[in-house]
Amino acid sequence: MRQEVRKAQPPIYTGEQITLHRKLDPAEVERLLRLAIEIGFTELKDEYSCDWTDQQHTILKLQLGNSIKSVDAYGPHAAAYDGDGDMKRYITLWDAIVELSPFEPFVD
Repeated sequence: MRQEVRKAQPPIYTGEQITLHRKLDPAEVERLLRLAIEIGFTELKDEYSCDWTDQQHTILKLQLGNSIKSVDAYGPHAAAYDGDGDMKRYITLWDAIVELSPFEPFVD
């Protein structure tokens, strides 16, 4: 599993992007894939946003066979809190992935 993050260096945000990784146990991968299917991840729209400011911006990409589905979500937790059913489904998968942290810096 790969995670790409932009890191901030206070007091200046440089937008530098780093890649983190974690090798998952096959059972963990299967659990995440089942969850993605259960929540209908492939049926979600490609982009979501909320009206709140200063929220987390996430992009979740999932490859199933030869197909890749990507969902770009600004403020998914806030949108879910506001009652957005799609974002409630999205954060279910997002939070399951976050639980697998920490990811480690990727080294070629």
